[in-house]
Amino acid sequence: MPEGSTVRQGNGVSPVLSRIITLPEGEVMMRADRVESGAGAQTPAHRHRGPGIRRLLKGLLQAEVGEQLDRVGPGQAWFESGHETVVGTNISGADNAFVRVMLLPIALAGGESSFIAANAEEAAKPRAVKLHLFGECPFA
Repeated sequence: MPEGSTVRQGNGVSPVLSRIITLPEGEVMMRADRVESGAGAQTPAHRHRGPGIRRLLKGLLQAEVGEQLDRVGPGQAWFESGHETVVGTNISGADNAFVRVMLLPIALAGGESSFIAANAEEAAKPRAVKLHLFGECPFA
């Protein structure tokens, strides 16, 4: 934890995940959405155009973020900086869902995708997910 930082404590307050981030260039917005996938679905290797936190609502997910491989269960969170390659695999045997909040370039307002495939081969693979946009909030 950075020097001088404090962790908030108290009833109903528990830190889930925190990271120091690098914001995308220019104006940014915060986007919140929900991502759902069926049993066995796997994302192509990719990254996003900004950092963000995700929290699994239901199911079981194998999250490969850069060199890190995690098994994520309901209520658990993980972070993606937008710089490392990511592969997510639904390993629950049923549908899964997570919410994510990302800081993205304002140019993506209106729900434009922040997804960047790792290469042409990965770009050709299906993206077997359903997205539900909750909202976007620009920062001045």
